[in-house]
Amino acid sequence: MQYKVIVIKAPTGLLGSQFEAAAEKLADAVNEQIAAGWEPQGGVCIGETKPFKTPCLFQAMVRSR
Repeated sequence: MQYKVIVIKAPTGLLGSQFEAAAEKLADAVNEQIAAGWEPQGGVCIGETKPFKTPCLFQAMVRSR
């Protein structure tokens, strides 16, 4: 079994959060990996990077060898 995590940053700026755009990027990345034989494991996780506290979206993926 193989395991990996897709990470997409959702930075904030003067015009607010890029959260919706990041969610679309995550969906595209997950769909690409599904086409390559990977499967999502669990749901999307939301967290922050340190020290800048940039919001990120995470999706775990698994694949049988």
